[in-house]
Amino acid sequence: MEEWDDDLALEQAAQQREIGQGKDMRNLAVIPDSVKARALREGWYFDERAWKRWMNDIDNRKLRVAEGRA
Repeated sequence: MEEWDDDLALEQAAQQREIGQGKDMRNLAVIPDSVKARALREGWYFDERAWKRWMNDIDNRKLRVAEGRA
């Protein structure tokens, strides 16, 4: 059994949205450790398409930093 506290990731995403980002490089989302662990467990950690689906999922909108779609 695993327990994760994702509040820190939510706070980091909110702070990064407030600060803004540069034009050359930008963060798309803050990924909580719980999601990274699930991705490893389920076998999609190295799947770029799966991460794009995760970032574009409406349920993860509070973790998004950049606007638009990934």
